[in-house]
Amino acid sequence: LTHPSDAEQWQTLDIAFPRFGGDARNIRLGMSTDGLNPFGNQSSTHSTWPVFVWPYNLPPWLCTKQRYIHLSILIQGPKQPGVDMHLYLGLLKEELDTLCKTPPRTWDAYTRTYFDMRAALITTVTDYPGYAYVSAQVGHGFNVCVKCMDDSPHLQLPRDPGSSKTVFPGARRWLRLDHPWRKRGDLFNGKDEPDGPPRPRSGAEIDDLLKNWKECPAPGKKRPKPEPLLGVWKARSVFHDLEYWKVLHTPHSLDVMHITKNVTESLLGTLCNSEKSKDGPKARYDLKHFGIRKDLQAPDTDDDDDDDDDDDDQTEGTQRLRKRAKKNAVQLPAACFTTSPEELEQFFRCLLGVKVPHGYSGNISRYLDVAKKRFTGMKSHDCHVLMTQILPVAIRGIMDEHVHDTLFGLCNFFDVITRKSIGVRQLKMLQDEIVVILCELEIYFPPAFCDICVHLLLHVVEDIKQLGPTFLHNMMPFERKN
Repeated sequence: LTHPSDAEQWQTLDIAFPRFGGDARNIRLGMSTDGLNPFGNQSSTHSTWPVFVWPYNLPPWLCTKQRYIHLSILIQGPKQPGVDMHLYLGLLKEELDTLCKTPPRTWDAYTRTYFDMRAALITTVTDYPGYAYVSAQVGHGFNVCVKCMDDSPHLQLPRDPGSSKTVFPGARRWLRLDHPWRKRGDLFNGKDEPDGPPRPRSGAEIDDLLKNWKECPAPGKKRPKPEPLLGVWKARSVFHDLEYWKVLHTPHSLDVMHITKNVTESLLGTLCNSEKSKDGPKARYDLKHFGIRKDLQAPDTDDDDDDDDDDDDQTEGTQRLRKRAKKNAVQLPAACFTTSPEELEQFFRCLLGVKVPHGYSGNISRYLDVAKKRFTGMKSHDCHVLMTQILPVAIRGIMDEHVHDTLFGLCNFFDVITRKSIGVRQLKMLQDEIVVILCELEIYFPPAFCDICVHLLLHVVEDIKQLGPTFLHNMMPFERKN
């Protein structure tokens, strides 16, 4: 796979519409949108959403160049448009529908003849909140996974003193049915896993569901909002009116750039035990709640010894602060991923000594706060370089061997999926590897580590099969355009 024309979705469109696929001069388009604050103004009273369109009928090194990205719509308002974005995207849909059904006569300078030029939108590229807006799906809750939909493998962590988060640690569902990990609930969430992976819904099935939704809200109309369909769809996307939309298996693509950035920040925060760490007293209480990893659970505290401190004259806020300070003072048992002060010093010394060519990436030492042991201000491309090339070298010789072997596999996964050429057979092995890697991360790290971005790694390989290499459908060129 080196181009979207090598992937399945391009070929599916050609088979379903032979008249369209029979002429190579017909245009395949991509669309992207993202919110921004113009002129560097960080005010929350204004929101701007540019909508970009670009053609895929170009060599892969030209598809997403700046000169081929065109501004189609500029959505402005006092707040984010949300699902009402489809009120504006309807204008783009009308143009796409016209280019497909009544194609304009176009001059071909090579053959010196006129032909009917048709165009089709094959995918949209957005970050994860934008994905929810463009696809009109829910962006929070138990069904937040836009691929698993109403069968998302969610887990609700307990409230105070727990993490009170909704996490998605169900990678065991993608293992073969006879895999021994399916019956090792003591390593995961305390329960066995008999279920298989969620059944993917076809475009035709989704289109039928939304057509028969009688209470489907119309964009822009103020009325009581009905319950989402199956807890997944908040409205019907205007793109479903396009005749070819239902044959597309992946009409909206996952943005690997933001997924890489979020996973990198979570991993570094946990390894460095910074304020973004997924480990802590609340995470250790989650282990106690599910009855797993008893050697890592926080020791019980005796509250009876502090009866003199809990006088009636103390306010409720004072008592809450005292309990929080006491909970933070608890010494937590060291986990297999916990780095000692010597290992952490070695890790930072390695990163401080990294030198990269000019223009290759940002200087990693600029983002290091050695005193507070944390990373700040890292850009998306810097997170990509750090995860794929620098981190595997920096963690050599620290932590337990089985942990950094798993992290090596995770870094290799991010490296392979961002290559400009990838084999179809390699994708099958890559999918099996990432399932095992995520299961190992669930065993080693707390449940709070498995957020939605970690879960989405299970679906990245399928996007590559359908749309080709990820560098042709991520947000990097369009954020630079902004």
